[in-house]
Amino acid sequence: MAGYMIVGMFDCPWFAKACILVEYLEKQDPTRKFTKIMKDSFEWQEFVDKAQRIRGWEIKRSPAIWEILIDPEGKGNLIGDIDDFCEYINLVFGATIHVSTYEIEQRVCKNKATNQDGHDRYLGNKQKINIAVVQPPIRALELLLTQLLSAFPITNSNIVLNFRIFDTKTPARELQGEKEDYKQWLSRVESKVTIYAESLNAWSASNCKLLIGCNGPQCLIGEIFRKTVTTDKIPHGCIATIGQHVVNRAKGELSLKADIPSGSITRLHAWGWPGMTGAWVEVRDALVKNCGSSIQGPTSVFLPLSELAQQSYYIFTMFMPAFLRKQKDQLSKKMKKIYSDMSLAEAIICTLHVWFESTRILENKHIKCPTNCPEPEETSTEPTVSLPVISVGIPCAKSTGLPAGTFLVQPAMCYLNRWLPTGKISDGTSQGIYNELTKLWILRQAITHWDHHQGEISLFRDEEEEEEGESEDEDEEEEEEEFGTGDEDETTD
Repeated sequence: MAGYMIVGMFDCPWFAKACILVEYLEKQDPTRKFTKIMKDSFEWQEFVDKAQRIRGWEIKRSPAIWEILIDPEGKGNLIGDIDDFCEYINLVFGATIHVSTYEIEQRVCKNKATNQDGHDRYLGNKQKINIAVVQPPIRALELLLTQLLSAFPITNSNIVLNFRIFDTKTPARELQGEKEDYKQWLSRVESKVTIYAESLNAWSASNCKLLIGCNGPQCLIGEIFRKTVTTDKIPHGCIATIGQHVVNRAKGELSLKADIPSGSITRLHAWGWPGMTGAWVEVRDALVKNCGSSIQGPTSVFLPLSELAQQSYYIFTMFMPAFLRKQKDQLSKKMKKIYSDMSLAEAIICTLHVWFESTRILENKHIKCPTNCPEPEETSTEPTVSLPVISVGIPCAKSTGLPAGTFLVQPAMCYLNRWLPTGKISDGTSQGIYNELTKLWILRQAITHWDHHQGEISLFRDEEEEEEGESEDEDEEEEEEEFGTGDEDETTD
């Protein structure tokens, strides 16, 4: 007898039970040889077809267990599934083993974490990067991942992507067909594994090197991730948070407060830290178009949004449930136009390029400032647990030929409480963005405590406020002097 072969799907509870039984039998008699192979859904179907074609076995469910007579590819004695295996253990080995549901659940989680032992044998020295995609727009998922996978081999051929997709809000009836289609499609990509998970918990999040938030407050998810997962469980890596959702949310809030359609606000860009207290939104180049009766003027008028704000180039905006519902309705109408998800993929690709071009970010225990960024004055000897990255916008230079107000998505990292741009950009642009982010970070820190006590910040002056007199204007001037309007110390590249 050469041993036994157990082949099953990595997320199958009966395969997990078989693994537990095998471990017990191996402890009782180390001479017994059991080989376990995990497969994804696509590989499992190939295995079933091959077993039917070559050996004439009709395998109906996972796992498939047989006795090896000569070699794994040669003749074998099919035992059957998990029920047949339990009966076989009782008759041949004289053992009756009881396995609890809790043990099976824990083993399934372990199998998902290892992502197929058999598959990993072909990885060699390649580095496996676990990527969590949180609340993705299910209809745009294929487009998003296609762009990622198509650009990835150019970046680094020694890296293997391992996707975990967390989706708890999409109705089950919408996921029944599409979910399986995406799993089958992604399973066909060589050395790529995809797992659909029910929740983003401490155990699963701690295994993720790259956390991508697609349809939701992903920067907030990053904050929750760093706070809920204990320090000893967080791997040395980065958290990628894409800033496009901040722009969309800011548009929703501005449209709600000013009674302006969110689609009429253009060239808006968000800076700073979009956490619980809000974010700074740059309105220097923002325009309001086709505003109609909401603002005095012709239907096709274009007005700078900064003229509607508090005489400032920057607005500190709070995010509220009301505009989230409004923005969700707007996005649902535009789901067929997946331009926002294309920019999301471009931002992720840009972030991956930055990571893989700088081995220090992935390998060193001590994070150093990127070579194209000014070195901070202070140095740190403490190991960095995680390095948050947020994609910010860099205004295109005139030499690019792009329209004025066009922003290129550029990742920036928070290093020693200072936001620094990364990637291949000019020294002038790097210094300018560094100064801009540092200034906004200081402003954000200055207003955080004040914001909790003062409540909601008014973004627009209505007619009643303008008629109240000079006393209120003087109060507003005092506030601007205390907290800054954002007009001072403008930085140019």
